Amino acid sequence: MTYFGSVMVGRAKRQLSCFVITLSWSRALYLEFFFYQTTENFLRGHVRAFQDWSGAPRVILYDNLRSAVLERRGDQIHFNPQLLELAAHYHFAPRPCQVRAGNQKGRVERAIRYVRDSFWAGRVFTTLAECNRQALVWRAQQREEIRQRRRARVNWQPIAQQCIPGFQGIKDGPTRRTAIQTLRNSVYARLKRIEAKKLSRRSSHKQTPTGGINQMRTY
Repeated sequence: MTYFGSVMVGRAKRQLSCFVITLSWSRALYLEFFFYQTTENFLRGHVRAFQDWSGAPRVILYDNLRSAVLERRGDQIHFNPQLLELAAHYHFAPRPCQVRAGNQKGRVERAIRYVRDSFWAGRVFTTLAECNRQALVWRAQQREEIRQRRRARVNWQPIAQQCIPGFQGIKDGPTRRTAIQTLRNSVYARLKRIEAKKLSRRSSHKQTPTGGINQMRTY
């Protein structure tokens, strides 16, 4: 969990910290703000991230923060027992970053910097619940922007040539663009149905581990 500064809540000045966890491959991000950097809040952030993703990763990479690593002697790691209990429940393996290995935790450090610059700057709120509500809305917007950028990178010309009869004979213009747009909408609609079925199957199980490796960095 990283310290984000002091905020006014009513007449009281409170310190605010942010829990951030990100998936290495998809860059899926979960963040939540807390008043206290306790082990309980640290673990609570995990649980809510897993709920948001409808599953848990197989491996989570940690910095050598106290909430995760109590002691380290060479290759001998003494993890926080509470973290190990959580890992056993959700079936993931905690792994510590190597000491002074910035390349292992760069993804989440960039994510924290991005949260500071894109979300935190200029925000106004009076309660912790309102801060987290705004964070939830912002995160949904960022997720949709990432999806749109990925869609824009797809070259649909060769796909259309294989899937649309007589596509090569269609002259470049509104008719050709409409054909590509129809194909694109059809493909993404099918992908959404497939994803919905996957989420439905996941929710039918108590906890279903998903692929990928997470990196987490707290300060």
